[in-house]
Amino acid sequence: MEKLDLRNPEVKGVGGELEQAHAIVAHSRGTCILEDHRRYSERVRSDTQGQIRVQIGAKTLEASEILIDAYTRIQELVHRSTEGLTQEQLTYRPEEGSNSIAWLVWHLTRIQDGHLAAATGNDEAWVTDGWAEKFGLPAELSVNGQGDGPAEVAALRPAGPDVLLGYHDAVVERTRAYLRTVDSAELDRIIDRSYDPPVSVGVRLVSVISDNSQHAGQARYLNGMMDRLGK
Repeated sequence: MEKLDLRNPEVKGVGGELEQAHAIVAHSRGTCILEDHRRYSERVRSDTQGQIRVQIGAKTLEASEILIDAYTRIQELVHRSTEGLTQEQLTYRPEEGSNSIAWLVWHLTRIQDGHLAAATGNDEAWVTDGWAEKFGLPAELSVNGQGDGPAEVAALRPAGPDVLLGYHDAVVERTRAYLRTVDSAELDRIIDRSYDPPVSVGVRLVSVISDNSQHAGQARYLNGMMDRLGK
């Protein structure tokens, strides 16, 4: 089966245009909807082998490929927002209540690490791979930025981008390794019954994409702001 790279702008009507549409995939009971723009709404169904594929013209994509693509795009945006910055730039905040690039990148990585670990039943890299120690923070699962105020944001002061990108890249690689194994049954597996309706793996994966995309975009915006202000 021919593979399709959604990021390839030379694929007419797919690459560049879907890039602008920011297409994502959601899955429920064997059916996926690729959507985020009315002009690009594609229904996806399980085939007899249980694989989820997106049909775009004569080409097909498996859901796992779309999810990998989405998480990889976030990783690329994180790198563009962070690489080459000094400690002062990483911790710059426009005003007291704002978040810094360092905190945004750390927090979105903690969210991906925590939610993917919970979905797969694995331990978080934050604890098992020593990243908490590298950041000088407690090796506790609850230390993920949720509920942080200005004081906590200001206290996160990495010397440079290496530790932020190192942690993010390590988590994304774990995410990609898991996503390569995902099929329709896995996407439908319920992992959290505290919500109504219960949350499936597929819904949780898209939720993390949404959260991470917002925070990575905020980091990129801050990067551009500093450039315009000459900071």
